[in-house]
Amino acid sequence: MEASALEISVRSELGSAASRRLRREGSLPAVVYFGGKNSIPILLNNREFVRLAERTHASLPILLRSEDARLNGKYVVVKEIQKDYIKGLVKHVDLHLLDEASEIEMDVLIKPEGLAFGVKNEGGILAVASRTIRVCCLPKDLPEFLEVDVSELRVGHSLHARDVVLPAGVKLSCDPDAAVVAVVSSKKAHMEEAAAPTEAVVDEGAEGAAAAEGEAAGAASEAKDGKSDKEKDA
Repeated sequence: MEASALEISVRSELGSAASRRLRREGSLPAVVYFGGKNSIPILLNNREFVRLAERTHASLPILLRSEDARLNGKYVVVKEIQKDYIKGLVKHVDLHLLDEASEIEMDVLIKPEGLAFGVKNEGGILAVASRTIRVCCLPKDLPEFLEVDVSELRVGHSLHARDVVLPAGVKLSCDPDAAVVAVVSSKKAHMEEAAAPTEAVVDEGAEGAAAAEGEAAGAASEAKDGKSDKEKDA
């Protein structure tokens, strides 16, 4: 894997006021966590991080470039991104330092390749059952994505996690029988879509009218019963 690299610097200014000023200057406060509760406050370039996050899968390791020997050449993964959803800005990032000698489990994107036979010749539809599969490997061996050749798939056939070709050093870490992609008939797809449960829409006016009608009927019944009782007493 050719990991995306990110230039960072160790941050000496801490606190909310300093973080706000740094964000105004185009920097992004972040923290690298390692070894349990240990952490190192760092600074990222805001635009650089956003561009990197947009073009890579969230679980992919990131290679750090820094003058600090503790972090230079180390791999991290994004642990949490704090955003200002009103302004649409990233406020803070938490990163987790990976042990290069220890295997990690990560979800890797699946990319279907080719035009399925069942789609081209049998009028089927390619259905993606899972967009990722979980694998286990060293950080340096983690692939950015995994290609799955679907060109031979016919209607009613599917590919499973066990069918995905993994690069050297990468092992499957999920149910091998889990479906990844399948070709289904367009008729079946439409039937399943039509059979999907829909939320009932209640006409409040009609509901109110029905309730009023019920109350009126109840009142009329009570009046009738009362009249009958009086007639009996008479």
